Formats: sequence, structure tokens, C-alpha cells
Amino acid sequence: MIKEIRLINWKSHEDTIIKFGKGTNLIVGIMGSGKSSIMDGISFGLFGTFPQLESRRVVISDLFRYDSQELIIELEIEWENESYKIIRKVSKNEKRHVSDALLYKNLKLVEKGNKSVTQYVEGLLKIDYGLFTRAIYSEQNNIDYFLSVNPKKRKEEFDSLLDLDKFDRAVSNLTTIINRIRNKRKSFESVFDETKLESLKKERNISNEKIIDIRKQLEEIKTKIKETKNEFEKKNNEFVGYKKIEKMDKELNESKKEIKIRLEEYQKRVIGKIIDEEDVQIKKHEINGLEEEIKKINENILKLDEIKNVKNRELIVYNEKKRRKEYLESEIKKLRKEDLDKVKVDKKRLEEELANLMGFLLGSEREKNEINDALQKLGNRINECPVCSSVLDEQKKERIINEKKSKLEKIEEEMRNVKKKIEEIKKELESKIREISSIEKIEIRKSQMEKELLEYENIPKDFGSLEKEIEEYDERKRKLSMDREEKSELRNKLKYIILEIEEIVSINKKILENKKNFDEILEKIKKLEFDEGKMKNIEKEIQSITISIEKNYGEMKLFEKEEEYLTRILQNVDREIKQKTEIKTKIMNQMEKEENLLLFKKILEDVQISLRDQLIESINNAMNEIWLMFYPYGDYKKLRIRVNENDYLFEVYKNDWKTMESIVSGGERACASLTLRVALATVLTPGLSWLILDEPTHNLDREAIELMSETLQTKVPEIISQAIVITHEEALLGANFSRSYRLSRNKEKYEPTQIEVL
Repeated sequence: MIKEIRLINWKSHEDTIIKFGKGTNLIVGIMGSGKSSIMDGISFGLFGTFPQLESRRVVISDLFRYDSQELIIELEIEWENESYKIIRKVSKNEKRHVSDALLYKNLKLVEKGNKSVTQYVEGLLKIDYGLFTRAIYSEQNNIDYFLSVNPKKRKEEFDSLLDLDKFDRAVSNLTTIINRIRNKRKSFESVFDETKLESLKKERNISNEKIIDIRKQLEEIKTKIKETKNEFEKKNNEFVGYKKIEKMDKELNESKKEIKIRLEEYQKRVIGKIIDEEDVQIKKHEINGLEEEIKKINENILKLDEIKNVKNRELIVYNEKKRRKEYLESEIKKLRKEDLDKVKVDKKRLEEELANLMGFLLGSEREKNEINDALQKLGNRINECPVCSSVLDEQKKERIINEKKSKLEKIEEEMRNVKKKIEEIKKELESKIREISSIEKIEIRKSQMEKELLEYENIPKDFGSLEKEIEEYDERKRKLSMDREEKSELRNKLKYIILEIEEIVSINKKILENKKNFDEILEKIKKLEFDEGKMKNIEKEIQSITISIEKNYGEMKLFEKEEEYLTRILQNVDREIKQKTEIKTKIMNQMEKEENLLLFKKILEDVQISLRDQLIESINNAMNEIWLMFYPYGDYKKLRIRVNENDYLFEVYKNDWKTMESIVSGGERACASLTLRVALATVLTPGLSWLILDEPTHNLDREAIELMSETLQTKVPEIISQAIVITHEEALLGANFSRSYRLSRNKEKYEPTQIEVL
């Protein structure tokens, strides 16, 4: 059940709240008072749109009330004993519209965002926007639409209402697709030739047989080439063996010559040289002793450097302290002693003088004001003295005025001089204040420097001995360095002598090794037994085998080219066969698709007819139950919809079935229209039991309106849990409506909608 809707800045509504109850709710108002806006607001609250917005008869900007920047729809519904509140907001933001939605369940937020809230509502109520507008929401003046529209339009609209138009669109789309497939199949058939395909297959078989024969001959040639290659490999290995022996023979003879030359050279280098191994050991012992002494000298030098670095750092610290002390003593001498008390006395004198002048200036200002007041009174043509109140003649009055003016000028001149003097004193006073501040800062600085100077009282007077110590360290280091150089030179000479001795020992070893190698090479040359004539005979045999291999390769190349040519022909034939086979397959596929789609089209048409029959039967059953409740007379006992190929016919039964348009009155027409609407709501949305009617009295006479009012108040609530009706027709009002409201609005003054509870 819809419990309440609140419209803020929605079309003509500034802030409207309407509560709904079970049964039929009535909203009455003149044209433009904002009635339809309420219905649109309900649809917008539930689904974020309504028919006029969906069909673009209005745009979002049309929904805002005048210059408002934000509109809000708040819709409360009760469903399955749970309370839900939907809030949708739209705001203007830099020529754009920003919208949002919130959904609360029992005051707890359960969903947000326009799309998410709409999906939640659709899942909750088990209907979507399309079904809502077809079965529940009857737009303005649309209740008897199906009874007055022409047959063709009625067929289209009623199919759309029952959601059967989707089948027509599907069948139409299928017909288009079937025609496309048929045309595509015919285009494939126009380029396909079955005879050509068979001819190509025969050509492929002939080419395959030729290729098989060529490949057989190629295998025979390859076998022959393989055997010849094996023979070639055998002879070539034998020849390579002889070439290696030849190479080894040459290399051994070359090595023999080189070794002989080296032996002669080594023997020349050691002639007359005798090696004393004991002398070598003595010299090595001397070298070790010298290196130990050099090591100690280096350690002493490092120690001297460390001591010297310490002394140098001490000397640097001393010099820095000495420089700082001299700087402080110099700065203290530069600071001059000022008489701070004298300057403070001068400052106090200037302050007193300034105060006196300011007092004089205030007194002069008062006197000046008194003279001006007196002159003003004298200028107002009074004939008595402003001081003593004595009677004044014109001559005496003129004399007094001149005296006052003269005195005023004198006072103003004195005041200017005093002000000038005040400015001079102020400048001098500021100078004295700055002078006092400067003297105080100097005194503070002097005190700080004297305090710092005390830290340097204990600096030694003479650091000459430290400089002498550093010079002595330098001299000791110089002597140690000279001693190290002498010992290093002696060590290097001993090392050179040892190297010469070791070189002689090494040469003697090499002489022995080369003599041994020389003997080994002579033995190897004897064992080679190289035969140059036999090697040349093998070379000739290899040349003959090579010619035979080349001949076989030539034959193989010819067969391979022929095979390649036939293979290309076969590939082209296969490609053409494949293309034609693919076209044939496509033709078969298109035929199969066409047959399947024709079958599917027939099934859709049958399903549409079956579904239409079932829906119409359900609607007719519902209408006959409702008709007996809504129609109070007994002349027309039944009401039905009959479907033919081109129309939905509305018929009533009175001894026989007759079409409704030709025989029924306005009241009967109203009952039939309302019966149809209620039947649609109960059949298409059985779980919801809602009905929304906008201006249902359109084209109805007074009798029909009265009958509809009675039906809406007493009969509709027996079938529909909640109905909402809006109308401009005051005659529709009655006492048995669940809730009744009257809406009004002064459109000329752009006033918002006003609501009255009836």
C-alpha cells in the first residue's frame, strides 16, 4: 500500500504532503492545479521516471518549480508488513542535473543510487516500469481509450498492453533475418558449380599419383647418394689420416729444429757460470734482516708522524685562542663609555616639556572654541554681549567681533608654533630613546666579551718550545728516511743477484728438458712411416666418387623441381576445392538456418496466439466477475474481449453477443472501461492490487459519472486493495472514499499548489 507522498519543488508543488489509505483515494482539482503531478510523482518515486518523461514530452528541467535548484520526491509504502521509504533527489549543478536515490526499510538505509533503488523496488513489488504503466497507471483521459480508438490502433495498443507486441517485433525481425539468409544462400548458389568441383577432385587424384611416382624415384636416388657418400666418407677418412701424418711429420721436424736452436742458446748463456748455493742462502738471510730493519724504521716514522700531528693540532688550538683573545681585547678598547644617566635625564626633560606643551595646546583649543561660539552668536544679529549680556550697538558689536577675530588669529598662530615645537620634541625624544637602547646594547656586548676574555687568561705565554719540538721531530724523520733509503737500495741489489742465480738454475733445467724432448721427437719421426705415393692414389679415388655424387645430386634436383611443380598445382587444386567445398557447406548451413528460423518463427506465432488466448480468457473471466459487481442492471449479463486477425472487439451479451461501441450508453461504457482497467490490474499484477486512474471521467455524461463514483467508492475496494483517482469532476465526490483532497492554485501569480483535506 502507498502510505504517503511528499513533493518538494516538483512542478507546481512547493512542499505538498498527501497521505493515502486502503480502498479508493480521490484527488479533485481544476486544470493545472497539480493533480497529474502527484501521479507522475508516484511513478517517479518508484521507478525514477513516468510516461511523459519516458516519451520525452517533458525533460528534467521542466520538473523543477520555477527557479528552485533542487527537487525531492519522498514516497512511503507498506509491503508485507514492512515499512519502506524512497527518496529521490534531482539538483541543478552548472547547467547539469545530478540525481540520487535512497531507500530505507524500517528507517534503515538498505540501498542507494537511482539504478540500484529502482532494481530493488522492481524485485520487491515483482513488477517493472513497463508493467506498471500498462496494468496499474492509466494516464490522463485514457480509461475508455480502448473503446474509442480505431481497430488497427486498438490492436497495436492492446498487444502492447499485454506485452504481446514483443512477439510481433520478434517475428518481424525473424522475417528480415530469414530473407537475408535466403538471399545470402542464393548468392552462394550463383557462384557454385558441382561439375567443376568433381573435375577438380579428378585432377587432384592424377597429380597425387604423379607425385607418388616421383617420390619413389627420389628415394632410389637418395639411397644411391647415401651409399656413395658412405664410400666417400671411408676414403676421405683414410686420406685425412694420411694428411694428419704428413702434418705431424712436418711439425715434428720443425720442433726438432727449434729445440736444437734453443739448446745451443741456453748452453751459450751458462758457459763459465758457477752456482754457489751457500752464498745464495747467505744473501737471502741478509735481505730478510734488511727488510726487518726497514719495517722498524717505517714504524718509527709513523710514530713520529702521529706525535707531530698531535703537536700541530695543539699549536693550531693555541694560535686560534691567541687570535680570539687579541680580537676581544681590541674590540673592548673600541667600545666607548657613554653617560647613560645624562641621556636619561635629557629624555625625562623632553617628556616633561612635551606634556606642558600638550596641556597648553588643549587650553588653547578650548579658548579657540569659546571665541568661535561667541563669534557665531554675534553673527546671528543679537544685540547683547555674549559675556555680560549688556546691550550692544552696531559699532560696539563690530569692535568686539574684530577683537575676537584678532585674538583668535593670535591663538591659532601660537597653536601652530606649539604643534611645530611638539613635533621637534617628539623627534628628539625618539632619538634619545634609540640612543639609550644603543648604549644598553653596547654595555651588554662589552660585558659578554669581558666574560669570554676571562676564559683565555690561562693561555701559555710562549709556545716556542712546541714549535722547536716539531722541528726536532722533522729532523729525526728525515734521518730515519735516509737510513731507510740506504737499506732499501742494498736489499734491492741483493735481490737482483739472487734473481740472476735463480735464472741460471732455471736455464739448466730447460736444457735438460729440451734434450729429452729432442730425443722423443726423433723417436716419433721414426714411428710415423709416412708414404706420400699411397696418399696421392687415395686422393684420386676421392675425386672420382665426388663426380658420381654430383651426378646423382643433379638427377635428384630435377625430380625435386618436378615434384615442387606438381605440388604447387596440387595446392592450387586443393585450395580451389576447399573454397568450393566451403561455399557448398555455407549453402547447406544457410539452408539449415533458414529451416530452423522458419520453424522458430512458426513456434513464436503459435506461442503468441496461445498466450493471447490465455490472457484474454483470464481477463474475460475477471471482467465477468467484476462486471456483475460494477453493473447494477440485469440487461447485459456478460462482458468479453474477442480477438480476430485485425482487432480486439469488446462485446456485451444480451441474448446474443453484440459489439459494445454500437449499443451501450455512457454509464454502461464507464462501467465497462472501469471493469477492464480493474481486470487488467488483477490479471497482470495479481500480487500488487493497485490501480491509479488519471481523469477517468473523460467524455462521460452525468449519469455515467454518478455510476462511476458509486463504483469507485463501494465496488472497487472489494477487488483492488488501493486505488488512487484524480479528477477535475466535482460530481465524482462522495462520502465513502478512503481519503479525499481538493487541490487549488493561482496560476496567474505562479503560486504553488494548495491542498485541502475533504
